Amino acid sequence: MVRPPPLLPTGLQRRLLPADASRRSTLPLASEQQPEPGSPGEAERAALQRALVRVLSKPGGYHAAGPGEIARAAGLSPETFYAHYRNAEECYLATYDAAINELRVAMAEGAEEARSAHGADAWRRQLDGAVGAMLTFLAKWPELARALFTEVHNAGPAAMLRREAMLARFVSDIDHARATLDNPAPALASGVLVRGLDQVISARIARGMTQQLPMMLDDLSHYWREPGTDD
Repeated sequence: MVRPPPLLPTGLQRRLLPADASRRSTLPLASEQQPEPGSPGEAERAALQRALVRVLSKPGGYHAAGPGEIARAAGLSPETFYAHYRNAEECYLATYDAAINELRVAMAEGAEEARSAHGADAWRRQLDGAVGAMLTFLAKWPELARALFTEVHNAGPAAMLRREAMLARFVSDIDHARATLDNPAPALASGVLVRGLDQVISARIARGMTQQLPMMLDDLSHYWREPGTDD
């Protein structure tokens, strides 16, 4: 029997979550436009991105995240900030891109665990794994979850375009998995599912319930499982 395709692309660069990440208090963010690994510039950019996430979690959120505040939170000078980013928006976009890359790696690994499933229901098993991994990731990094799902609405048009692209990729992943398994979704079904998930997750994060997100998986999975397929 043909092995089901991955729900999400695999082979993403694993530069952002080292093996001991679970023992760290902050996420080791990097960006696609960073200097060579191990350089002082890379360390500074990562420090600024981590600092931005912390600043975004404070009252005022993105509106209070000026370059000077970000630099102070990172223990660096404003001059160092401007050596890497033109403004807070550019720092946010680099942080968003890096964090979404990490999130998709986690989701791909979650879906990979279900690739041994067969039949028309296989895509649902992959989706269980991917969504479960996403909820666990966000619960582990609540400050980052707020940066991605709440503060993105305050970060300007470019950030919202990033968000729309992220949602569109998830829709495409689901449609591809279903079509490859000869189980195509009805028109708009995947989009409705993804945007529904986004709204539910965003609401929980805004209410300070981020660490409870993994407990939602069983309830959420009813929306993509057919009757009689529950474990």
